[in-house]
Amino acid sequence: MIHLALPLLPPSINQVYMHIRKGRNTLRVLTPEGRSFKKEATAHLSKHYPLALAKLKPDRPYTVLIKFTVTNMENKGWANHTADRYKSHDATNRIKVMEDVLVDISGVDDKHFMLVACQKVQGTVEGTDIYIWSTEEEGSPFDAIALSL
Repeated sequence: MIHLALPLLPPSINQVYMHIRKGRNTLRVLTPEGRSFKKEATAHLSKHYPLALAKLKPDRPYTVLIKFTVTNMENKGWANHTADRYKSHDATNRIKVMEDVLVDISGVDDKHFMLVACQKVQGTVEGTDIYIWSTEEEGSPFDAIALSL
């Protein structure tokens, strides 16, 4: 298993990409916020984890767990004042940009990510932890769960 730690949260997919009409075609392009995040995340992970990233091979299947740590998950006074306990931190809307960063830094196309799971947790410091397993060599930590269903 490879563990990569990123000291920031990816923005929501709604803030990363925009669609531009060009004639009959619609193009999906990065927003300035998306470009900034990808540049910062790519630089950080490439600088701090070159040996771990070198272990990823482009022709193997992988299982990926992305854990988002947020500092303000709950609405204050939710029981008395708000209709919903949790703030809008849609973890699944943050996966695609993280996959794109992983592709950029590893050379492994995301078609090789056979299982991608995400988790959001409350913490004191925001950040993103990425765990990657080579499914052929290590199996997947989710195999036992899948077999029990």
